[in-house]
Amino acid sequence: MKKQKNKGITMIGLSVTIIVLLLLAGATISSIVGQSGIFANMHKTQEQTKIDEENRILKASVVSAMSKDSIGNVTGDNLNEALKNNELQKDKDYKIEPIEPGSSNDKKKFKIEFVDSGNKYIVSEDGTITTEGEDKTNIVFKISPSTIPSLQVGSERTIKITTNIENADIKWTSTDKNIVYIDENNHSKEQIIKAIAPGNAQIQVSAEIKDENGNVQQVKNEMCSVTVITEATNPVEDIKLENGQNEVIIDLSSSKTTYTLTATTDPEDAKESAELQWESSNSKIASVDENGVVTANENGETIVSVKTNNGKHAEITVKVVTSPTGVTLNSPKARVDLKEMEGKDKKIKLEAKITPSTANVKTGLTWRYEVITAQNNNNDIASIDSDGTIHFKTVGKIKVIVTTENGYSADCEIDVIDSNMTADNKNDPPWWLAVASGVATTAGALYAGATVAVAAAAGLAVAGVVALVIVGIWSLFHLW
Repeated sequence: MKKQKNKGITMIGLSVTIIVLLLLAGATISSIVGQSGIFANMHKTQEQTKIDEENRILKASVVSAMSKDSIGNVTGDNLNEALKNNELQKDKDYKIEPIEPGSSNDKKKFKIEFVDSGNKYIVSEDGTITTEGEDKTNIVFKISPSTIPSLQVGSERTIKITTNIENADIKWTSTDKNIVYIDENNHSKEQIIKAIAPGNAQIQVSAEIKDENGNVQQVKNEMCSVTVITEATNPVEDIKLENGQNEVIIDLSSSKTTYTLTATTDPEDAKESAELQWESSNSKIASVDENGVVTANENGETIVSVKTNNGKHAEITVKVVTSPTGVTLNSPKARVDLKEMEGKDKKIKLEAKITPSTANVKTGLTWRYEVITAQNNNNDIASIDSDGTIHFKTVGKIKVIVTTENGYSADCEIDVIDSNMTADNKNDPPWWLAVASGVATTAGALYAGATVAVAAAAGLAVAGVVALVIVGIWSLFHLW
């Protein structure tokens, strides 16, 4: 009986032990292959390592890009060049593309995708770096124009919404369709409004922001206030931009890359009730907002026009340019040996590089040199062609200076030597020994009581003999 009892206890203990082992085994397997297991953590660590490395690449490239811009902004060209030249970046493929700004007031942004990892980042012109997901939390949703103060009965007007919401479900409504009619079945970013009767109405537009499961997370709303009139009590008879100027120029290298256009009407007070519509023929070059503020984006030309609600029209050419913000030479110092150029053109060419690479105005270069040291006061050491080719004439030291049309400059010091001339000077026979010998002989003869004529003759004879000996010895050592 006791034996059977012990046997039962043993079976219970064995069962408990097996259960504990199974639990431990399950915990161990989970800790290895589970969602928070070793393998998962290893994968997360590898992914984080990639992200950390990509962030280091981007930060270094952004700093480099900003240092090359006159106002310290990130431009597409400078960022692309910095990424190419980044030592950490080699062997990594990437894509870079500009992001269309949500409005004229938005900062320029660039999307960078690392092909290997598939990770995407957004770099703003002010140097801010975010992941693509983080950037999407900065929702852009803006209506233009936000007010229409005098839309005549029977006329139409297009209003637009600017947004970065992907696949946005846009809904338009009018608070009073008897005053302002819209097509509520139109879910695009543009809407045509029609003035039906005098009065006031609001055009409301909304967009739902949904998560991956289609659940609405947020709703964005904008509104445009419209006043419909029968006819203008003081209609515009004529309109001009910038007092009739043909063009304005915006330099992307300047501290201000926007320009506010001024519209003047005739009569002057008609502008208060006039509805002005602004448009750019090429917004990639320069965009314009509802207040006539033009924002330059890239080099080129565009036509900005303004139209009143009674059909009066004016336009102006906007030229966007980029002037140099610096210039460098391919070498800050050089040494030229005229001996090595014997039988050749005694010249070298310096290469000047203007920054930024997109500069398209004031890029002309002037070349000159300043004398640092000259031999025998001969300052005519070289001449310089307009392409930076330097022709050397004699020895000396000069500073070559190149200057852009808007005053940026760089220089290179050039030491011009002639090793032939140096060697000849070093190897000339010491004629002073012959002269010294002649003088010594003459002095000795005079001291011994010889006449001046005899002493002089003896001195000359000795000097001649010594000279012949020196020349002979010099020839043995230098000609053989």
